[in-house]
Amino acid sequence: MEKDILKNLYFDSTLSIAELVKKLSKSTPSITKVINRLLEEKIIVECGFAESTGGRRPIQFALNPSLDFHILTISCDQHFSTCTITDLTQKTILEHRDIPLDLNSEESSELLLSEIDRILASSTISLDRIIGIGISMPGFVNSELGVNESYINTHPLYEIKSRIEKKYKLTTIIENDSRCIAIAEKEFGAAKYIEHSLIINLNWGVGLGIIINGTVFKGESGFAGEFSHIPLSDNNTLCSCGKR
Repeated sequence: MEKDILKNLYFDSTLSIAELVKKLSKSTPSITKVINRLLEEKIIVECGFAESTGGRRPIQFALNPSLDFHILTISCDQHFSTCTITDLTQKTILEHRDIPLDLNSEESSELLLSEIDRILASSTISLDRIIGIGISMPGFVNSELGVNESYINTHPLYEIKSRIEKKYKLTTIIENDSRCIAIAEKEFGAAKYIEHSLIINLNWGVGLGIIINGTVFKGESGFAGEFSHIPLSDNNTLCSCGKR
């Protein structure tokens, strides 16, 4: 339950015990017990009162902004990537944009690891203050297995998650770019209070993130929303994906 409370505070910034009870479908005493423990450990702080709904105004809680922990994210496009370090209040500490990175290159994984080294060195944040790494990339990403099945299993990007975890000893999550955009819209954007939504990603290709009942829908195969190759003309021109 502690993990769920912290996750909700990360996405919603501030919440009261009543709101956490509703979100997590747990009892008030059990939520209160965990909240008190997190307060004692200085992981969360009180941050004022919520708006009154007719009775006593409830106390709101938030992640402690003085916690010196960070998240490192890598957003990969077909030819360029962005590497970002944020704190637990979602404030951007450092960002490297438009990094040349050809995902079809055999050197792509080494370049990606080098960029992680570079942003860590530039930030002066020690590795033990990074709590995890998130990777967003196009293709048939199997987030459960942590592989990108757009590549053959000998390609260095196929198991980029395990390569990063092995080098940095940090929990790493890899996800399809369109699903990441859908999650961001659900947690922070226009779809925050919408239970069902379709988020279209128009970039070098076309992708779709599907939200059903407030949760990302992946389908039986895990690749729901993948448009894959779509022929737009009959001139038989070879596409970069290898199809016509």
